[in-house]
Amino acid sequence: MLGAILADYHNVVDESVAFLFRSESIWLHVVGHTVLIVMPILFVFIVLKWTIELLHISNQRRRTNNIFRSSSSGQQYKIPCGLMAFILTHSAKRQIYLSVIALSILPITYSQLELPKRIIDGAISTTGSLNSQSLNIKAGISQTDYLLFLCALYLSCILASSCLKYSLNLRMGKTTERLIRLMRLLIIKQTYYKPVHRMEDPLIPVITQEVEPVCRFGSSAVIAPLLHGGTVITIISFMMMQNVILGAAALTMVPVQLFLIPKMQRTVNQLVKIRIGIIRALTGNIQNRYTTSSRRVTRENIKSLHNIRNKFYKAKYLMKALNNFIMNLTPFFFFTIGGYMVLMDQLTLGALVASLASYKDLAPAFRELFKYYQNYHDAKSRYREILNYVTG
Repeated sequence: MLGAILADYHNVVDESVAFLFRSESIWLHVVGHTVLIVMPILFVFIVLKWTIELLHISNQRRRTNNIFRSSSSGQQYKIPCGLMAFILTHSAKRQIYLSVIALSILPITYSQLELPKRIIDGAISTTGSLNSQSLNIKAGISQTDYLLFLCALYLSCILASSCLKYSLNLRMGKTTERLIRLMRLLIIKQTYYKPVHRMEDPLIPVITQEVEPVCRFGSSAVIAPLLHGGTVITIISFMMMQNVILGAAALTMVPVQLFLIPKMQRTVNQLVKIRIGIIRALTGNIQNRYTTSSRRVTRENIKSLHNIRNKFYKAKYLMKALNNFIMNLTPFFFFTIGGYMVLMDQLTLGALVASLASYKDLAPAFRELFKYYQNYHDAKSRYREILNYVTG
């Protein structure tokens, strides 16, 4: 059944590629099949795999208690067991306000993509599009006035986008500092009456070092997917409106990223967890540094920390290099498919230029989404280690 469906899909795409390109070039057919067959199937497979994993995680969370409780001096302090639960509990209203600002940026982003196309095809081009020409004749607007009008609109979009992003970043910073203060107070309250049986209690590194990365992520936990994910959807929608094949070409390498990046991220997460444990042990040994054995263990901890950092850099920058290579490979499909369609008069030059320009905004948005994914798992690992200390 599935084989028959895939065979029919392949035949339809094969006929579509032959119709769209109308060329005997094997190279164009290989690129077309990669864009329209291989990568969509891989994307569907990855989405199904993630759905199964999310359902499994959801079932596990239902069996666990959502709150860690500890009683001391007749009071009860609560620290949510989940990172997102902590963020939403203490910054829900702020997250809603930040989300409104983030969503208001998206229409401006689309306008910044559409206006350059209209400037090139409707105002700068000597022939211009028929719609633009007829509109100018009816309105009595000269081509120069039309150009200046569109440029003024583009400048207004730039100013509005800059102001909104400034406000967003400023409020994100305030949200981060508020979460840092709250988490430090919760940790101190939770551990105030906790008996300490050893000199190397890691409260100081937990309070000063481990809290800040978690709370920095907290300010962007909700708005980063909205802003950058919304930017990706806006740009892809714009590309699809120019040409469906160009929109598909922009997404060609996304399944490869979705398949490789999470596997590499798990290695980075494990190294982060090991590093946190070594830093805590090192802090304790430094506090108890007057014994010979403690000095020896301190030297070993410093050496281990050095080795872990080197492994961390290798994994992190390999993942970054791979992601940059994939993002820079995507314009190849634009030039191959879009360039051919321009030569065959199936696409305007303005639409191709606008699509290429929009991809310059699409690549950073994708990078920010993958950076968000990395920061989420890093913050999640750190938050789990903090809870292990608080409840241990």
